[in-house]
Amino acid sequence: MGNPLDDLRSFPRMVRWFKPSLLLDTARQAVASALFGQYADRRLIQAALGGQLDDKGLQACDISKEVQDADGSVWVDFVADLGDGFDSTYAIAYLLAQRKLLADDLPRGRVLVMGGDQVYPTATREEYKRRFRDPYAMAFPNSREPGAEHPWLFLIPGNHDWYDGLVLFLALFCRGRATAVGSWRATQNRSYFARRLTDRWWVWGIDIQLSEDIDTPQADYFAKVAQSMRSDDNVIICTGVPCWLHIDESVKEPPGKKSLDYIAGIIQSQGKGARVRAVLSGDIHHYSRYASGEGGVQFITAGGGGAFLHPTHTLRDDFTATWQGEERKFSLNTDPENPAKPSAAPACYPSREVSRGLLLKNFGFIFKNWEFCLTLGGLYWIASIFLTMWRDDVIKESPYATAATFDLCSWAGSIVCGVATSPIFTVVAVLFGAIFWKYSGGRWAIGLLHGAVHLLIILAVIGLSVPLNFHLLGIAPGGYLSWWATLFELVLIGGFAGGAVWGLYLMVTCGLFGMHANDAFSAMRLDSYRQFLRMKLTPDSLTIYPIGIDRSPTRDQWEPNPNAGPGKPDEPVYKPKQNILQPHLIERPIKISCR
Repeated sequence: MGNPLDDLRSFPRMVRWFKPSLLLDTARQAVASALFGQYADRRLIQAALGGQLDDKGLQACDISKEVQDADGSVWVDFVADLGDGFDSTYAIAYLLAQRKLLADDLPRGRVLVMGGDQVYPTATREEYKRRFRDPYAMAFPNSREPGAEHPWLFLIPGNHDWYDGLVLFLALFCRGRATAVGSWRATQNRSYFARRLTDRWWVWGIDIQLSEDIDTPQADYFAKVAQSMRSDDNVIICTGVPCWLHIDESVKEPPGKKSLDYIAGIIQSQGKGARVRAVLSGDIHHYSRYASGEGGVQFITAGGGGAFLHPTHTLRDDFTATWQGEERKFSLNTDPENPAKPSAAPACYPSREVSRGLLLKNFGFIFKNWEFCLTLGGLYWIASIFLTMWRDDVIKESPYATAATFDLCSWAGSIVCGVATSPIFTVVAVLFGAIFWKYSGGRWAIGLLHGAVHLLIILAVIGLSVPLNFHLLGIAPGGYLSWWATLFELVLIGGFAGGAVWGLYLMVTCGLFGMHANDAFSAMRLDSYRQFLRMKLTPDSLTIYPIGIDRSPTRDQWEPNPNAGPGKPDEPVYKPKQNILQPHLIERPIKISCR
């Protein structure tokens, strides 16, 4: 048996999202899965194989007797966006597996709901194993001992789970029989589910696929469930996209909103008076809570299961949207116990001030994303080839190309002027402008300025490399040696200079204008400010405890647990050293009364 510490070191770090090969592969799989989903939607296939929801299937939706405590309450955990780096993923799995948490001794959930993106960057069997199943199995080791606890596990897919057409998600977690993930048990046979947890509480998990739609068999499934409901039933909806965070960003329908409205409409029209009390989602990797004072519905984003952090300083204070046929105002500043009252601070984690301050880490962009910088330098070199076409005379035949007449500024200036007046320069400049305008989201001034800086870097390296190589290294202008030296300088010096500019651009535009939130934070690969939800359901109420950790232990802050072993599911394989892992409540418990 290998050294446990060696095994620990073998687990993956946070995904390097700016690695060019990964960007290309992810884009390829996203396009392929989108096309595949249009013509061979796996949800239709699983519905055809599983048949329609009959009376026996409806009875199976009721798991209340299996999950209720002696006092009639049910504890449920919700986590999303987990399968990224080991340290943050395992940290949250470790907390989910603990029998009790915090000073209130909040018990481990009898049900665990995973809200999408169980794996990053793409869905492969190896990535599911290394980034999701292994960490969870080590946090809560599987036990077959008599009387061992096996909490129910229900999952909905996110866009990354869909990148293989949902093939592995269905094969691993939707087999229709108990499938072990550690000591948790997945039992669903579709990529969506509805389960009755108490006499008055349901949890629904919907699958909106990559196109953010609800297929007909799924709609029929939920309609059948809604028709079986009672007039005083309450529903928690889990969806893959927090559409409320995208409202008002464009004139188009926000992703996922139509699907969420459709499901809520089914509950409203066929649920005999049943009410949606909370909507939970991941996909965005922070904690935020919006609520409407009129209906008391809580819209909570909790995508902190392990993936890189997303910002909160870009969140709006409020928005207006149609919900179940009525226009309502939703606010980020509501009291956890009474949505009609304002709160002392916005319900988000990390705070906006911390979120904005974290952007300063993009000063280290070149160290975190060196592969991107080298690729950028390679693109500079390609651009330089076109820019220097038909300008060999300017570079080779210079009056400053001798030791006696050497003048760095004059020689560099003549090269730059010669290149900038080449026939192709205008074409390259327009191309740069178009690319960076598109990247800026159509903001002309910002995009053109960004593109101009990169073009200036290319011109500066071209202009300075030949004179400096001649003066410092004795490399004569022209010839293969000069060409190779310039190539090296463009890729290395130009690429890292361009990378520094890119990091500064992300920091400024995200900090001041809320642009490029995903790029600015994925570039930093932050595994801090992780969170999940622990919920208590009673006949008359729902209480949600948002639990967070400010930072995840680093790889050398885990150690083998000497008490772990066969038949000891409550003893994780690794434990944090000392008191490094410090869970706490993000805000006061969110209380929803159903009386």
